[in-house]
Amino acid sequence: MAQNDQARALLAQHVGCTFEIQARPIQAKLTIETDGKLSPADADVVSQVCLTLDTAALIKLGWRPGQPLPEQPGLLHVSGDVAMAQTLSTLAKHWRPDLEDLLAQRIGDVPARQVLRVAQGVLSTVWRSSYRLAENVAEYATHETQTITGVAAFDAFKADRAALSAKVSTLEERLQHLQQRLERTLRSHKT
Repeated sequence: MAQNDQARALLAQHVGCTFEIQARPIQAKLTIETDGKLSPADADVVSQVCLTLDTAALIKLGWRPGQPLPEQPGLLHVSGDVAMAQTLSTLAKHWRPDLEDLLAQRIGDVPARQVLRVAQGVLSTVWRSSYRLAENVAEYATHETQTITGVAAFDAFKADRAALSAKVSTLEERLQHLQQRLERTLRSHKT
């Protein structure tokens, strides 16, 4: 957040306060310094605010780093001091971290760029592989084992079901006519 003057100005209003971020698998406690920068807090320090992010729901929504958090009820839960919670909630919704810049501050520009390219390549490979695996499993389950019905087979089943329903309706009508005829015949024999 050091590169974002607005974020630092907002945080500077809460100098000395500590907040906790829980976004599985990450859990961190941070203290706000006099210039609005953040520093790690000791584990025994009591947090004035706790931000809890539902990372499982975030992943299901297709969120990627660098994007704003989606407007989804229950995705971000903020508790604690109201004024500080409001500031952190605003920052969480609008802050788009530059991961390369944050990493470059720790390990340098060139290594940070290389690390992010490798990470992007790995993630891209994982996404493509997962998609292909899902397609292959669906094809196997549909065509090889017939565990899952294909679209054409399902449409044929629906057509057959509709035809059988029509035949059953026709038979019910014929049965009703036959019952009425039988009743008339029985009545005419009684008289």
